[in-house]
Amino acid sequence: MDVDARAEARKQKGAGVFYGWRNMIILGLIFFVTMALVFNTATIANTYMKLDESMRMNATILGMGFSVYILLQGWAAPLIGRVGQRLGGFKQLFIVGTALCAVCSFVCSMWMNDAITYLVVFGVFMSIGTGCAGQVPTDATVAYWFKRKRGLVLGVILGFSGLAAIIGPPIVHGVISAVGDWRAGWWFLTGCSVVACILACFLYAKPEDYGQVAYGSEDVVGVDDPSAKVKKPIGVFQRQESLTFREGMRSLNTWLIMLGGGVGQFTYTFTVSFGMLHFMDLGFAAVMVTAALSARGVGSSLGGFIPGFLADRIEPIRMQGANMVVTGILFLLGATTGSQIVLFLFFFFTGWAIGSQKSLCPTALANWLGTDNFPRVYGYTLLVLATLASLIPVATGALYDATGTYALATQIVGASAIVGGVACFLVRYPKKARATAASAESEQFENSR
Repeated sequence: MDVDARAEARKQKGAGVFYGWRNMIILGLIFFVTMALVFNTATIANTYMKLDESMRMNATILGMGFSVYILLQGWAAPLIGRVGQRLGGFKQLFIVGTALCAVCSFVCSMWMNDAITYLVVFGVFMSIGTGCAGQVPTDATVAYWFKRKRGLVLGVILGFSGLAAIIGPPIVHGVISAVGDWRAGWWFLTGCSVVACILACFLYAKPEDYGQVAYGSEDVVGVDDPSAKVKKPIGVFQRQESLTFREGMRSLNTWLIMLGGGVGQFTYTFTVSFGMLHFMDLGFAAVMVTAALSARGVGSSLGGFIPGFLADRIEPIRMQGANMVVTGILFLLGATTGSQIVLFLFFFFTGWAIGSQKSLCPTALANWLGTDNFPRVYGYTLLVLATLASLIPVATGALYDATGTYALATQIVGASAIVGGVACFLVRYPKKARATAASAESEQFENSR
């Protein structure tokens, strides 16, 4: 089939329903597995693995596995963003990533019998798999398909992630309890990863691959046509001409936005790696903490969807700042408090913070940078922040082995969350550019009425 024939076929295919909404569902289901179910399985299965005397594993080694996992996700992020740009989209990476998750889960379920296997399979290869089918590819694909409603779409995708956090812990805990072996959690994840790999085959990386244009582009294209429907301008800053890669990396706003999002990852990393052990150490039963983990899932769903719905009306980074300040305060309270109310609020707002971070911060960054170099800049900033976040599990494990308590580590993470929240309020947008863009869009909107 020649070039013209392929173009005509794409045009005919794209004449139907906007495929971006189908993409959103597929991305949500993949995110359900790679960015939520993996972590929730690891939270419970690895906790029981540490308690398995045959593994001869202490808190430092357990934390090291999570640190390697997070570190490699950050280090791989720039390469993933660059490869996706070179390939013209991220579909192939989604397929490779989900397939690798399936293989690693199967290996964990069958042959993870010592610390070295844990560090290599979970820490290294599972990290690469979830990275190839995780945050950077998902956020970039949404940015390609949606000019408007990016925050809302990411919020819906995060809703799937939150659902995994709600139903994942009791299911994984139930499977492990029924079988009597912590490896059963990885058997369950193997099947889910295979399904995610099949779904990835139905993705379209960019709207032009399906003969369509990004949602919201119709607000600009064809505005000279008096019958064209022009929507009311959005109320937040959104760059029309993308910054270059160098301009984006040198911008203070870029790093303030990523710092505000990064501390959300810090709090989530702590709860995933040691949250369950911390509250069990404070005297809570495993069943009670597992129920609180589900509250984290509820918070993640609501934290992704509600702020995402408002992201075209309220600056996303301001909402993220408020979220992190509240979460930081709850970490300080949860460091030593044995209250059930604090337990559930701790996990709920940790979920809310990571849910909002994954929808608001990519939206804020894409709005600030433009879409052209967003995947690449996002990848490099994630490298820096993931490097810092990777220190949390191993440092927490080392502090526990030295002091016999997780309280100090919890307080340090809580203080960092408050600092990141303050950074969100230091982001400054050019008023003149905002006013000019808003004026032009408002005039276009009024003329269309």
